[in-house]
Amino acid sequence: MPRTAIVQMEAGRRAVSTLELAEMAKLYHRHVADFFDESQPAEEDPLVALGRISDDLRDDPTTAASIARCVQLFREGALLESELGRTKVAQPPNYATPAAAQAAAAAQGIDAAARERNRLGLGDAPIADMCRLVSEQGIWATSAVLTDGVSGLFLNHSSIGLAIVVNRDHPLPRKRFSFAHEYAHSLFDRDRVAAVTARANASDVVERRANAFAAAFLMPKGGVESMLRGMQKGGPSRRSFVSYDVANEGRQDSEERAPPGTQGLTFREVAGVASHFGASYDAACYRLRELGYVNERELAELLEQQVVGREYVELLGGGQERDAKTEDRDKELVAQLIPLVLEAYARELVSRGKVRELAGMIGLAESDVLKFANE
Repeated sequence: MPRTAIVQMEAGRRAVSTLELAEMAKLYHRHVADFFDESQPAEEDPLVALGRISDDLRDDPTTAASIARCVQLFREGALLESELGRTKVAQPPNYATPAAAQAAAAAQGIDAAARERNRLGLGDAPIADMCRLVSEQGIWATSAVLTDGVSGLFLNHSSIGLAIVVNRDHPLPRKRFSFAHEYAHSLFDRDRVAAVTARANASDVVERRANAFAAAFLMPKGGVESMLRGMQKGGPSRRSFVSYDVANEGRQDSEERAPPGTQGLTFREVAGVASHFGASYDAACYRLRELGYVNERELAELLEQQVVGREYVELLGGGQERDAKTEDRDKELVAQLIPLVLEAYARELVSRGKVRELAGMIGLAESDVLKFANE
């Protein structure tokens, strides 16, 4: 912009257009609404917050650039929503509760997982697409290049809303778990600008809660029990049946004994559970331990069979070793952003150059987007 135009604006002698205001919001990393709210306290920039929390995110140039790109896309999407006058999809419930101990935190996560499954009408069925489920809750969701020690991150800022990013290079089942884990942060830790899930903070209480939530959300207790019953595995070696005898007005007793050794779980049953729910072999092992189907000794034995277990998951179609780079890298961001871009373009709220810029940021050509515009 010419310097004279800026001087006129600062002096109050020139109006600011909607597009100019949007550009300023992007430049200053703010939401458009922030310019009209004199009472709102200053928020920490999400990129600054992430750098403060994690040295890995701050010091690795590739990771820093990848996250900055994601945040810019989230901001662009939020600005488009504001320009179009769209009301954001209602956010999921806020389950914010202090957790003072690891066990209490785990219990909170498991309880919230059951409540969320009930709210979303999921029953005990597997979740087909965890990333899409997250985005349908009004949360920006995508994968990005992150340093290996970081599996995901959660952001909450007025300029973008709620957002989740997971490590693009991790296998698909691990990414599904990470989406569920970060979704837990969106339910419990909305008072934070940013949360990072990494090896360095794995023992934190909030991370324990998010892990418990993710396991229970992806592999619900009822669904696991139903699967094992179908396999005729995991039940007691002896079952007693007591019923009322209507003819004699008394009691009837009977007993069923399973053949020796048939109720114990092998790597094959664990792999079956993992494949069915789209989880990793390791995650299924720990979930079965949490549900009491295996003891500590049996868990150790199952984990010793990780290699053959993971291979069996792959054979069953679970995709444990699927190359993450072959996945559609920004499919949910495309589904969230492109309709906003096209509507804003149709209403002449953004220029063709802006369409080209936004399309390029998510790996598309201008023509890929504009062929769907009604010009």
